[in-house]
Amino acid sequence: MTTKAEGIAAQLAAISSSYRATLPEKFRQIDACWRTLQDHGWDEARYVQLYHLLHSMAGSAETMGLPELTHSARILLQALKAWSAIRQQPNSSRLPFNPELHTFAKIIHTALQP
Repeated sequence: MTTKAEGIAAQLAAISSSYRATLPEKFRQIDACWRTLQDHGWDEARYVQLYHLLHSMAGSAETMGLPELTHSARILLQALKAWSAIRQQPNSSRLPFNPELHTFAKIIHTALQP
């Protein structure tokens, strides 16, 4: 017979497993939004979508036992906000978002390992 605590622990493990299973698709969406912004110029709708995806992950990952993913998502949010600010100015250059995105991808890959 399982105790109530064991039952709750099992439920939390199942939720965490489900969350981790969504990470590849979430990363694909984040990567696609970033590449669209990078390759086709500023697009407010893509910016908002990317911001929402990163903000959501920054808030949820730590709850699911992935504090390093929360940290990486917050770094990406900061880079995105800074890029947003300079994209409003003429002749602005792109910020180095790609290295942070690469780190983010590695953290997701690590999180998916058993």
